[in-house]
Amino acid sequence: LVPAQKHTLIERAEKEVKEIEQQYVSGLVTAGERYNKVVDIWGKAGDEIGKRMMDHLKVEKTLDRHGKTVDQESFNSIYMMADSGARGSAAQIRQLAGMRGLMAKPD
Repeated sequence: LVPAQKHTLIERAEKEVKEIEQQYVSGLVTAGERYNKVVDIWGKAGDEIGKRMMDHLKVEKTLDRHGKTVDQESFNSIYMMADSGARGSAAQIRQLAGMRGLMAKPD
């Protein structure tokens, strides 16, 4: 369920957050601006990981009658529940990829 690009996306987000921290230390942004930018960076990273995970769940590789590997719409039960909206949502399924999201007082 975890997209192959997850680690790359997280590394990119961490790099962006470090840049924002440097701007804050240098006095280029206020504490409020820093907070908003960091939340935005992690929100976008989480959304992208969730999107890629859902895209991965959406299709599955199978063999056609000629023995060639093709993509077909998946019958993955997790994807079907989230896509239909009947049970859970893409945001809840995203947590399966280890992206919890913004939390109040996570300590």
